[in-house]
Amino acid sequence: MKGVDFAKECPLYIQVNFIRNTFAVTDLNKNGKAEVWLMYKTACRSDVSPANMKIVMYEGNKKYMQEEQTKLNKMKNPLPVENIRLMMP
Repeated sequence: MKGVDFAKECPLYIQVNFIRNTFAVTDLNKNGKAEVWLMYKTACRSDVSPANMKIVMYEGNKKYMQEEQTKLNKMKNPLPVENIRLMMP
C-alpha cells in the first residue's frame, strides 16, 4: 500500500519527520491481519506555529489516520527580554 501526504501553500520550508520508536506491527483485534502503525509530523516552517502530527495504521488494504496539532510548552523560567541578544553577522 502506498501512502501520500502533502502541505498546501507553504511559501518557505516544508518539514516532515517520522517520530522515533513509533513503528509497530500488531494484531490487536486477533483477526490474523497485521496492523502496521507509524507516526510523523509535517509543518510549514516560517515561524513557531504548531506542526501537524499524524498517527497512521494500516490493516490489509484499509488505512486509518488520526491527525492533531502539536503545542508548545510554556517556559518555566523564560529569560527577561533585556537578556536576549540578537545573533547578527
